[in-house]
Amino acid sequence: MTLYRVKATFSNKTIVKLFDDIYDAIDFRDTMDANYPKYVEFKKINVWNPIVMFKLIMDENYNPLSVIPRLKAHYIMQTLAFVWSVAFGFYVSSFFLFSLSAVAHVLLILACVYTYGIFNGARKNTGFDLRPGYHSVNRTRQHMWVNGQRIALDSNDPGGEHE
Repeated sequence: MTLYRVKATFSNKTIVKLFDDIYDAIDFRDTMDANYPKYVEFKKINVWNPIVMFKLIMDENYNPLSVIPRLKAHYIMQTLAFVWSVAFGFYVSSFFLFSLSAVAHVLLILACVYTYGIFNGARKNTGFDLRPGYHSVNRTRQHMWVNGQRIALDSNDPGGEHE
């Protein structure tokens, strides 16, 4: 089976759509091209490639959930992971294996979401850091303790250890 992917990149969004009919894909490509995108990509995809199969199921840019907001798509993907964990647990007739499968799916998906957040933050902001701003532990509390005395720090001074 062959699919055709049309990807149109505009200044504020990207539209990706898959077609199983080449004529529908060409028509959609022409429609997108008429709206003056920055870039239009027309690609033939071999569905039997394992990487393509994985993307068609798990990647929100390829699967049918690409048309809804990402937060809702993430929720639906979490629910699907739980449903498949239940199905696998019932298939092997063991609630113990179901619980292991469910926990493993949730941890794997959360790790993927965390990694996506880090990568997306790094792509959008070249000065990306896990904790924004530079503050020592004392500076974040806006006071210091010296010899048992509390000393208030200037709230407008970002501080740092080497001033």
